[in-house]
Amino acid sequence: MSALVFATCDLTPENWSDFAKSAAIPAEITLGEPIAPFTLVHTRSPTETELATETGLTIPGPIKTEFLDALWEDIKPYFLKFTELEDHLHVSYVLMLDEQSKTDRKVVILHQTLEQYARSDGTEVNDPYYQEEYTITLTVWKQHRVPYDKAFWIYSLMDDDGPEKEPYLEQVYKEPANKAPVSSLYWLQAGD
Repeated sequence: MSALVFATCDLTPENWSDFAKSAAIPAEITLGEPIAPFTLVHTRSPTETELATETGLTIPGPIKTEFLDALWEDIKPYFLKFTELEDHLHVSYVLMLDEQSKTDRKVVILHQTLEQYARSDGTEVNDPYYQEEYTITLTVWKQHRVPYDKAFWIYSLMDDDGPEKEPYLEQVYKEPANKAPVSSLYWLQAGD
């Protein structure tokens, strides 16, 4: 499985290498060389080959992005489209490198989960047998800003339910599950 990494800034080979090597699956886990399970996205129309190929630890030259300064609401439709095209891409999380990443050495990771709430009073429902007609299901995207050297451990936990504690959580986006257009997103600051 490969994770999409959207570049919202132009990248040099040094920028990418710094991220990819620091956030890669470490050698002690692979029992060999580190593996960078990332597919760099910098164009709105990547080829099938580009989507199907992991970028690796290096890029051959500077990258000019078509997602310059894009926000999650701008990237989300592309993420959904690309993950539908390629079944080897993670659908529960996506990474973004922005201009700030070059200086703070942190990557933005958005993790998708679902939450259910009782229609009657809005309390969260954690019972999988609770009747659907009595609940509202929301798609929740949690935005984390994670140091490169901690990114592997955080995105690894996102294959399940995500980390139990969320020290890097910045924002939460919620929308009705599978029904909302991007414009209907609403934002919560971490801790709300």
